[in-house]
Amino acid sequence: MNLNRRDFLKISAGAGGSLLIGVNLSACNDVNNGSYLTNNNIFDPNIWLKILPDNQVIITIAKMEMGQGVMTALPMLVAEELEADWKCVRVEQASLNPEYGFQSTGGSNSIRKSWETLRYAGATVREILRLAAAKLWKVPLEECIAKSSMVTHTLTGKHLEYGQLTAIAASLPIPDNVSLKSHKDFRIIGKSIDRIDSPSTIDGSATYGIDVKLPGLLMATIKHCPVFGGKLNKYDASKAEKITGVKKVVPLNDAVAVIADNFWTAKKGLDALKIEWEYESNNKKNTSSLYKTLKFYLSQNGKVARNDGDASSELSINNTIINAEYELPFQAHATMEPMNCTAHIHNGICEIWVPTQTPSDAQNTAFEYAFSNIGTLWRKLKRHLANGRLESVQIHSTLIGGGFGRRLYSDYVSEAVQIAKTVQAPVKLIWSREEDIQHDFYNPLTVHRLRATLGSNNMPIAWHHRLVGPDVRTNGSRTLPYDIPNVLVDYTRVDLDIPVGPWRSVGHSYNAFVTESFIDELAYQARYDPLTYRLKLLTNDPRLYTTLELAAEKANWGKPLPDGHYQGVAVHASFGSYAAQIAEISVGKNNNVKVHRIICAFDCGIVVNPDTVRAQIEGGIIFGLTATLKSEISINDGRVEQSNFNDFPLLSMDETPDIEIHIVKSAESPGGVGEPGVPPIAPAIANAIFAATSVRIRKLPIYPNDIKRA
Repeated sequence: MNLNRRDFLKISAGAGGSLLIGVNLSACNDVNNGSYLTNNNIFDPNIWLKILPDNQVIITIAKMEMGQGVMTALPMLVAEELEADWKCVRVEQASLNPEYGFQSTGGSNSIRKSWETLRYAGATVREILRLAAAKLWKVPLEECIAKSSMVTHTLTGKHLEYGQLTAIAASLPIPDNVSLKSHKDFRIIGKSIDRIDSPSTIDGSATYGIDVKLPGLLMATIKHCPVFGGKLNKYDASKAEKITGVKKVVPLNDAVAVIADNFWTAKKGLDALKIEWEYESNNKKNTSSLYKTLKFYLSQNGKVARNDGDASSELSINNTIINAEYELPFQAHATMEPMNCTAHIHNGICEIWVPTQTPSDAQNTAFEYAFSNIGTLWRKLKRHLANGRLESVQIHSTLIGGGFGRRLYSDYVSEAVQIAKTVQAPVKLIWSREEDIQHDFYNPLTVHRLRATLGSNNMPIAWHHRLVGPDVRTNGSRTLPYDIPNVLVDYTRVDLDIPVGPWRSVGHSYNAFVTESFIDELAYQARYDPLTYRLKLLTNDPRLYTTLELAAEKANWGKPLPDGHYQGVAVHASFGSYAAQIAEISVGKNNNVKVHRIICAFDCGIVVNPDTVRAQIEGGIIFGLTATLKSEISINDGRVEQSNFNDFPLLSMDETPDIEIHIVKSAESPGGVGEPGVPPIAPAIANAIFAATSVRIRKLPIYPNDIKRA
């Protein structure tokens, strides 16, 4: 398609996806007749930014803040191209206006999907303001320079703040051929800027979902059927209803909720219920039987995800084959803020206050459950579904106390709405920690079989990776970066009737552990240093090669270590970014693993905010260390055995190693940051344990009993 700038804006503004530029369609007319100026003289040229008469710039973000720093990083993109003074910038959360498209935050895509969108939004307004100054001063446009929220005439030195130019700018057409700045000219992007949300987070004034307070607010808590797939049969609420403060007991399909004046009273009421569940045969499952079910399929051909060359033939004619099988457990998200949602149905509308990664899905869910039983209104709304959702369901998105993929689901929203329908008051539903851990959408249980053979030069000539699991993902396996001529990756999805879903880094989490552990096994068979072996096989992936070199240099790989210390290495590319990690560990007499130091080199392309990048990679490493050494979800009698942090422990502060993050300088477009720090940590630890003990780790998490010294 041969599009000019104006046509591109018109088309992409309504795309609703990664190409969303977000300029109001009315703003794409050749002449707008002052339509950009509100009654309050606020310059409102597009959906991403506004300029006030006092020179303040309000930047809107359509991604959710859950600790990853988007409330700061995304406005930096707009402010950079706008040439705004950062001290003049304010940030607000986007409404659920369809012009923003489907609002969802996940997949480490906030920066990389907004990279050009938000910069063009800022650059377009910058050029309108320059045109306004040129028109006012009657000078050539090229003599007008925008910088620090003002436009200066280069020959005379006279200048005007943006807020003084908005009246004229509001009458000008959208300029064609807007250019973005070269990265070498960035003044804001690439600087470590304090997070906008830090002060309110530190002083406690920030509002997370669990903090919502409303007049007349009631509290609710819930108990779900402990066995997956089970249903509510019957319950006796007589004792619960006698507790002072208990307002109502609400049955749902697979759960019972209690509404009360406060959370503690609701919990006491819930504990007083006598509940009978209907399990059918779902209570026969346990972890060992689930592994057995999955392993059956390791001997069956799966669906092919990658087939380069002819790995099957090479492996069938070669007698020297290296084999390994790996097992990875279910993992819970265990967000610090448990699932919660506040709902209030009144005056024909449903208001929702919720910490969600998908406000659009939360709105759709609330719409379905709030009005499905109101026949007349439902029929009316069905005729105008999109407008009906906007007008009848209002979503107030709060800060999120941890997402990691769990809050991509809206199950807790549907429950809050169903509960709120039973009373004429706002109700805040809070899951207990036990309910949160036992009714998650887990990182799936998976099993893997890998086979490879080496050529005459001891480099692999054939590689076969077969993976089996529920909703198993091949990202991280089919994208194996090593230069191997024959690669086969196949998979089988087996439904275990246990809810699974995205967990920080999704398929990359388990596939990186498997592939990076196995490549270490090949290096050992080939009698190569594991780092050198990887470098020899990464000649076709220069960014991963460079990242690994930097990590090795910073870790002093190959040089003497303190007594009893050993190193392991792993690399992985995910979400458009490249990570190499080297773990330095020791193994005690009781086979307890002590992680002393993690060195991570990271290439995510152009860095927007270095402090945020480091924080996210550190967080990913700590998150991954918990799954590597501490916690798993196990099933017994069809239910989760773990219930709280006593039996699903997280990495503690005293267990956290020194973590060094070394960012690779790059001019490439930004990649993701929130998730790529997770995948390499488990194999780096496992490979370091092998260096220390000659024991191969093929199952997570790693407990002392799993380490039997050779």
